Amino acid sequence: MQTNSTQHNRRPNFLGWARVWPVLGIAALASISTAADVLVIEDAIKIAEKNAFGVQIADAAILKSRQRLNEVNAQQGFRVSTSATYLRYGFEQVANIGGQSVVFQPLDQTTLSGQIGYVFDLSGNVRRQANAAKKAISASQFQKSSTLNDLRLAVRRGYYQVMRAQSLLRVSEANFTNISAQVVNAEKQVRAGVTAKIDLQRLQAQQASAEADVLSAKNGVKLAKQALNLSLARPIETEFDVAEVSGDVSIRGEYDRLIEAAEVVRPEVRSIQANIESLKFTRRATMQSLEPSLNFNLNYQRVLDPAGLNPQRELTTNTLVLSIPLYDAGSTRSRLKQFDQDIITAQVNLKQQRLAIAQEIRNASANYSTALARQESARKQLALAKEVARLARIRRDAGESTVIEVLDAEAALTSAENGLVNATFDMLTAYAELQRAVGNDDFEAAVKEAAQIKELK
Repeated sequence: MQTNSTQHNRRPNFLGWARVWPVLGIAALASISTAADVLVIEDAIKIAEKNAFGVQIADAAILKSRQRLNEVNAQQGFRVSTSATYLRYGFEQVANIGGQSVVFQPLDQTTLSGQIGYVFDLSGNVRRQANAAKKAISASQFQKSSTLNDLRLAVRRGYYQVMRAQSLLRVSEANFTNISAQVVNAEKQVRAGVTAKIDLQRLQAQQASAEADVLSAKNGVKLAKQALNLSLARPIETEFDVAEVSGDVSIRGEYDRLIEAAEVVRPEVRSIQANIESLKFTRRATMQSLEPSLNFNLNYQRVLDPAGLNPQRELTTNTLVLSIPLYDAGSTRSRLKQFDQDIITAQVNLKQQRLAIAQEIRNASANYSTALARQESARKQLALAKEVARLARIRRDAGESTVIEVLDAEAALTSAENGLVNATFDMLTAYAELQRAVGNDDFEAAVKEAAQIKELK
């Protein structure tokens, strides 16, 4: 496990990307003796996809849609049923015929029966309902993809927030270490009569402020980790460390291409389209509900203890029923109009979703471009702040500047370092938002997938 080393007047360099977030140990942050697991962002996404409650709900919706398809397919299969009937009368009816006792009605009677039925799909409604159920399954699957798309963004945001908080903590710790070293030197100089006591008091006040910043930054790291654990649907106190993430992200091509692709491949769009197809199949099935239907039934009955003048132990009957609906008082027409409105509503939602997608991509791309510009500006501001702080220290050592001038220069340096950290992670977050808006982590793959879908249509 690594620990931060304390060096006089040394501050972290944020000019190089690889040095923005070096891997640090957790011991200095949480004061624990055991090492925490390093969690890479890809593994974090996998954990979330496995544990997230939204994914579990989406899986349940898919399973429910599959059972609906099984229910529809069962409508055309054979049906087998059995029953047993026991009858007991108040008394037995007996007559004397020709000196012989004849039972007209026994005291009790037990009958066993079995039935086999089959429904012929003359109008093809079962097939249409099955197609509607299949489209509903597709809609549920795309809804799960949408949930996963949102989940990946949430995990990336949480992961970057942990990295941001740790980087800000390193800046505040470096500032506190630097101020503390200056306080120690100032105390020696005050005792030697070289420095005024007021300068020491200024440094001590700055040290107290820097110490408070360190405490705030440590709390920020703790809260950021708890928030990420919550996104991963695991105990929020789970200890972990984050690994370095490559900042080499770029966008090739025009944003208009991404908008056109996203309007085709986004799972929300495809889910609505599948739902529209399902509604159309269901509407056709409803339209054909007034067509004739044909049912076949085979019935078998067996009396266990036949009695009477003409006892019959077994009876088998076959029935073939052709049903022709003639009039339903406008019920079917009303249901068709309801489906028409449902389809219109879904089509409006589809248009609205595509407009929202286009706006999301434009917003994300604007945020990404702004973050890139801010990052470049922050690098320049940091380089300038470093030089100003260096010159201020030289002037202080030469007796040409006051403590206040040095403190101001170092405060500006700390602010510049924080600015670069924030700009860097704002850029990564904006890129993740753009990935979510497109619906695919690989932009070129999204464009190719959209072209393939258009060709199939």
